[in-house]
Amino acid sequence: MFCSCTTPKDEAFARLKNLYEDAQINSKSYDIHQWDVYLCEYQNTVALVSQYDYTSNEQQELDRIKGRCAAYAREAMVFKSSRELGYALQQARGVFKGFSEGIN
Repeated sequence: MFCSCTTPKDEAFARLKNLYEDAQINSKSYDIHQWDVYLCEYQNTVALVSQYDYTSNEQQELDRIKGRCAAYAREAMVFKSSRELGYALQQARGVFKGFSEGIN
C-alpha cells in the first residue's frame, strides 16, 4: 500500500509554488478583484512558509519562487494603482465639467 504523506512544511512550499504557477499562467487576465485575492494569498503564504526551517537547497528554491511571487505582487500594485488613478481622473473630469457648466 502506498502512503503519500506530506508534512505541513511540504504543503506550505507547494502552496507557494502553486500560487506562482497560477499567476504565471493567468495573471494577464486578472481583474482588480483577482489581484486583491492574489495579494492576500501571497501575504498569507509567505507568512506560512516562514514558519518552517528549510535545508540550504530548499531555501534557495523557496527564495527563487518567493522572488517571482513578489514580482507578481509588484505587478498587482501597479495594476491597482493605475486603476485607482484612472478612477480619480474620471472623477476630476466630472467635477471640472460640472464646475464649468455651473459658470456658464
